[in-house]
Amino acid sequence: MHQVAIDRSTLVGRDFIETLDWTVEEIEEALAVAGELKTAFRNGEPHRLLPDRTLFMLFLDKSTRTRNAFESGMTQLGGHAIYLDAEKTQVAHGESPKDMGIILSRYGHGLAIRHDLAPYEGNAWMREIARWADIPLINLQCDVDHPTQTLADPPVAVMSSQTAAFSPMSTLEVRVGSPERLPPYAVRPDLVDRAPSCTQEGHWKPTAAWFMQSGQIGRPQRWQLMWVSRSGCR
Repeated sequence: MHQVAIDRSTLVGRDFIETLDWTVEEIEEALAVAGELKTAFRNGEPHRLLPDRTLFMLFLDKSTRTRNAFESGMTQLGGHAIYLDAEKTQVAHGESPKDMGIILSRYGHGLAIRHDLAPYEGNAWMREIARWADIPLINLQCDVDHPTQTLADPPVAVMSSQTAAFSPMSTLEVRVGSPERLPPYAVRPDLVDRAPSCTQEGHWKPTAAWFMQSGQIGRPQRWQLMWVSRSGCR
């Protein structure tokens, strides 16, 4: 039985832009809630916690897994997810982050954004929108982090269709991808510099350095974002 470590009401309405923004205890509590919801779904128990709620999903890049996971999740929770192609919105005409945050806050209850193709732009753009929005913002992948994928990736979350258990994050080993090997998936130098201190603060194992060779991993981006996110957990 999971022992609740924090007051879950403190997580309500919080932005989730980087794993670095949340404590280890908060992330583990979020995983515990996810495990409870998976169990309820598997057992056919009612868990429509978001009736009549709307989530806007704004994508500046393509998506398969993330988009469908969030649309399915909102449906299972009783809400509705609206897909917004940035090229077909006023974003393509230069609408400001301020206007985006204010307007969408009036219509919906949550905002999720993917903006990952422009280094040094996506994360800052999301944070500026979040500054003006009255609703929580979830990062669906940016130039710094892909936090929801991090929580779903083993061994952080071992939550298959058969289990709702997860591994304590303090037991994990951080793996660092080489910033030189695989453009355009190279890790930003400032994030490489940030990794050691973050792993130590989070009581992770900071000693393992693993460098990807060309062709060694089919999806280097996945590994790049994995270590950035996990080393960011404090």
